[in-house]
Formats: sequence, structure tokens, C-alpha cells
Amino acid sequence: MATGDVKIFNQVFSQITGIDVGKQSESWAASLWNVASRYVNAGVSAEEPYLYDLILSDEKAPQSYKDRFSAVTDLKKKNSKLKLTVADYIQQENQYKNLLTNAGLSDLADETNIKQFFLNEVSYDEAAKRINNAYKAIDNADEYTKSILDQRFGGLSKSDLARGLLTGKEGTDEIEKKVYGAQLLGAAKSAGITSSLTEQQLTSSGLSPTEAKKAFAAVAEQQDGIKQASRIFETRGAQDDIQAELEKQQLGIAPSKRVTGLASQARAEFSGSTGITTGSLSTRKSGQI
Repeated sequence: MATGDVKIFNQVFSQITGIDVGKQSESWAASLWNVASRYVNAGVSAEEPYLYDLILSDEKAPQSYKDRFSAVTDLKKKNSKLKLTVADYIQQENQYKNLLTNAGLSDLADETNIKQFFLNEVSYDEAAKRINNAYKAIDNADEYTKSILDQRFGGLSKSDLARGLLTGKEGTDEIEKKVYGAQLLGAAKSAGITSSLTEQQLTSSGLSPTEAKKAFAAVAEQQDGIKQASRIFETRGAQDDIQAELEKQQLGIAPSKRVTGLASQARAEFSGSTGITTGSLSTRKSGQI
């Protein structure tokens, strides 16, 4: 066994992990060679980064080493979609630290928290997307959307929202849906409406927040007239769900023959009379009023 192999191994290990094998506080690192030498003797190059994964899976590896990179082992055991080598882990851990520090989340930028993010299957790239989404959500949100985001994530600052997104287990797609849902609920609030629809129904519309604001403005204009028409022309209590139908029609989720019929009845009955105004009974979609 060449003495040079030991030096190369230690140098590569230090480069990959940032751990100085010669430091007394990291004395466990020096014993890695005892395990690595068997693989090197079998033909694995001392410069091969994968060597450190072989060591990690070896029962004779130092416990401190196993503990340091336990997330790599745990992810592999549960067949996670996030697959990391020891080298990947160190690289992404360093990227994580820079990302979190620059985002004002330096209190999360330690090995323990980052390990938990990995165990939650949140890679560095995923974390960067979540933080970027948080910043965009705050930058673009109106006061109504901000109030909903505040309720959901416990804070209005970019760092508070980013913290809420990071420490959850949802993926970027799910988070984007939540932010989008908050934007549509905010659009309803901006029109003075408490929507009768579920968030899933709202997001199925596919409308942009700007389009949703126009649609809810139309709902706000028409709802009193439609409800009044329902009380006049339908049985008692039937108007309980009329707002939901009106919202679906204006948001383009589903046309409502009932809403259209009530508006037509009211216009025919009261056109030119006081009471229900025909302007409040237009059932054209927003933008067509």
C-alpha cells in the first residue's frame, strides 16, 4: 500500500467535507483510512469520491462518520426520490448555508436543520424554489392576499413566509397551489365577498389574480339582485346556494342555467320598474358586462 494513497485520501476527504483530518477534534476522521484501505487495496482509487459512500455503508466505519452523514443512509433506506452521495450532501449543505444566510434565515443554517430538510426530501434546488416563491408571493401580494398568507404561514415578512414554506413537507407544486389559492381568496375579499366556493373549486378556474378580481367584482355587483330574484321566483331557502352558482359562472368554472334564468325572469318582470335593477342582473362573465 503506497503512503501516497493515504495522503491523497486525506486530501480528497478534506476537500469534499471541509474536515481537517489532522485536527484532534476530528480524530475520528483519521480512522477512516483503516476502512478505506481495504477498498483501495481492492482497486478503488483513493481519489474516487464514491469511496466515502463505500465507507459509510461499511459496518466498521466510525460511528461519528455514520452520524454525520446519517441522512444519506436514511434516504437510501426509504428509497427516497432525493438521492445523495456523501459528496452531494456536503456540496448541497454548503449551498444551503449560503442560501439561508442570504435569505435572512441564518438561524436555520446549521447541520441539524439542514439534515432535517434533506430527510424531508427538500433538496437545495427545491429550497431555493420555495424561498423564491415566498419572496414573489410577498412582493406581488395585495393587502387581502397578505392577510390570508399571514393566517397560513404566521408572518408577513419574506423570511417568515420562507420559513413556513421551508419547514413544511409540501413540495413546490403544493406550495404554489396554496399561494395561488390565497391570491384568489384575496381577490374575493378585495370585492367585499366571502367566497362560497372551496379553495379547490376556486383554483380550478385557472384565472389569474387580476382576472379573478374582475370576476368577483361582477359577483359583488350581481349577487343582491340574483338573491332577491331567487326569493321572489323560487321556494323559500332556495337562495342559500345561489351565490356559489353565480361565482362559478363568473369565474368560468361552470355555467348556471338557474342564474341565467332568474336574471331573465327578473328583467322580464321588472324592467322599467323600481325594485330589482336590470343592471344588477347581467349574467355575462366578467369583462362582458
